[in-house]
Formats: sequence, C-alpha cells, structure tokens
Amino acid sequence: MPLSDVTDKVSRRGPELSEFTRGVICGLSQHAKWTNTAISKEMGIPRSTIATIVQKFIKHGQTSVERRSGRPKH
Repeated sequence: MPLSDVTDKVSRRGPELSEFTRGVICGLSQHAKWTNTAISKEMGIPRSTIATIVQKFIKHGQTSVERRSGRPKH
C-alpha cells in the first residue's frame, strides 16, 4: 500500500457540537419526548450522535465534552 493511501485519508468527524446544541438535543429527548430519529431529522445530525449525547446525559447528568489528553490544537 502506498504511503499516500494512508496519509490522504480525511477524518470522518465533523465539527464539535456546541454546548447549546447538546442542551437542545437533551431537552427535546427528555422533556419533549422526541425520538432520536425525529431529533436527527430535524437538526440534520446523525442519529448515532444524538443517541450518544442523550445516553451520556442520562448517565452523567451533563452535556459538556470531556477534556482530551494531549497538546491542545491552536
């Protein structure tokens, strides 16, 4: 496999969702009783992302992103 095949790969991750957006997702899920699929279609965010955010909110009670190890990108 040529080295260019490895180094030219683009990350599939999109931009980090804001704290506000995460709060809206959790609010729609918990208080408005929307399904993950309905939230996904309305906001244009993958259903798996919605499910992960809601599960973390239920388990930990917060919507903030945990700190990552390593040098911060500037």
